[in-house]
Amino acid sequence: FARIRSEKEWNSINSEFRSRFEVSDVNESSYQLIAWNGRRPIFSDKKVRRALTHALNRTAIIEDLQGGRAIPLSSPFFPTMPGYADPKIHPYVFDLKKAAAILDEAGYPAKEDGIRFSITLIAWQRGNTSDEDAMTMLKHDLKKIGVSLQIHWIDGENFQARYRAHDFDAIFYSWVPDLPDPEPASLLHSSQASQYNFAGYANPEMDKLLARARTTPDRKKRKSIYHEVHALFHEDLPYTMVFAVRGHY
Repeated sequence: FARIRSEKEWNSINSEFRSRFEVSDVNESSYQLIAWNGRRPIFSDKKVRRALTHALNRTAIIEDLQGGRAIPLSSPFFPTMPGYADPKIHPYVFDLKKAAAILDEAGYPAKEDGIRFSITLIAWQRGNTSDEDAMTMLKHDLKKIGVSLQIHWIDGENFQARYRAHDFDAIFYSWVPDLPDPEPASLLHSSQASQYNFAGYANPEMDKLLARARTTPDRKKRKSIYHEVHALFHEDLPYTMVFAVRGHY
């Protein structure tokens, strides 16, 4: 079998050739997200992070670029590990008017040139056109609310060097678990800020919840704790979850 990495590219192939193959989808333990570098003053304000999240058109990205083969997320829990995310908490909706109002409230009005501030986002250049199109879509929508997004697609070596040095305003990437466990401590615990907590997120309440979950063997109780993690994550938004991948083969 072979993975279809771009729906657009697959559909551009001769239909007679495509008809020789069976195509199927499967939920995968992988999702895409944007980390906002909380070490930078502007991104230390959760109102700014929420406004930028409201500017992400997940529906268009999933339907138009992924052919509907993705799952919108509001937390860093994988759909392949059901029950850990709170089903009552939904992703922030795409709403540019609300995004602009929140930025005004946060103290970032548009200047004379219409720009509030600029963001540099880095991403690994992997030749995935749907990723590039998704970030271009975000760039165009952010421009409508006065935020200038500069996207730097860079090779793997420089990408690693930049994220290890925290040399970015925002970073777009994919995340997969290193263990078949839902624990999101690598992304959210303050002790991981020099490792894979790219957002530099630090909240003592989150640290306590993650520690409790790690030492709770009862699955039902552990899920309940992770629902609290989900609620706090949704409030603080150190990351903007884009979608969970549905593999297309």
